[in-house]
Amino acid sequence: MLEVYKKLIQDLLAAPPQPGQTIKKLEIKQVAEGVHHVLELIEVQVHSMSESWALLLEIDSTELLKYKQMVEKDKHEVNSKYGLVKKMEETVQILEAKLKGRNQTNKSLQDKLRELEEELVNERKARLTPEVKVKEQQAENIYEKPPITHSRTVNEANLLSRD
Repeated sequence: MLEVYKKLIQDLLAAPPQPGQTIKKLEIKQVAEGVHHVLELIEVQVHSMSESWALLLEIDSTELLKYKQMVEKDKHEVNSKYGLVKKMEETVQILEAKLKGRNQTNKSLQDKLRELEEELVNERKARLTPEVKVKEQQAENIYEKPPITHSRTVNEANLLSRD
């Protein structure tokens, strides 16, 4: 692409204009780098290469100042956005650390809860076995009737001896 432009410029500047020939114009388009594209068209009648370079080197100081200000503004915006990104990254790291700590706390509490539930189940089993045995013995005692003959004979003997 650059070779094409170079060839066109050389063709324009190679032959001096002759009377009756149309004047050739050299168009230079300037585009600022970055987000802002500023297109300007400069039309100049050029007879030799030295004239074109002199023309290209003449830059309006206000235009230069404008570009410098744009660059400074963009640098400032980039720096402020970079600072915001850094702060956000730090915040994310802090939040991830907090989340990790909470997850560890939750896990340890869940482990403790499981251990306590197991202890409770074991204690209930330990209590139930003696209680079950006592209840079984009480149930057997209720259904067992004391010997009637023996107690009547003792009571009758006591009554008879009093008389």
